[in-house]
Amino acid sequence: LSYEQPLNAGTPQHNYNMEVIKDGSVVESHTVARDKTYFTFGRLPICDFPMEHGSISRYHAVLQFHDDGSMTIVDLGSSHGTFINRKQITARTPSKVDIGDQIRFGASSRIWII
Repeated sequence: LSYEQPLNAGTPQHNYNMEVIKDGSVVESHTVARDKTYFTFGRLPICDFPMEHGSISRYHAVLQFHDDGSMTIVDLGSSHGTFINRKQITARTPSKVDIGDQIRFGASSRIWII
């Protein structure tokens, strides 16, 4: 994994769930652990949130929690990008994520919401 945490990394300050929506219905729900500072998304089974879509990289993105309670997502240089509320984010640059934002990885139709 080619990722280095920022100095202000922190564990989640609240209980969070990730809901995955496909075709308008919740198809998965994941509890975010409170004992880690970041979580990985990708095709590898060792990712915190493994996905199967062919357009998703082995290590696609990282959801980073900060000591002030904020969250960012970092695309790890994937070929097909990461999107917040339908806007593609810049690779390797932290992008702020708020509760309720819609996150999509690659060309997958699944939408992830915190």
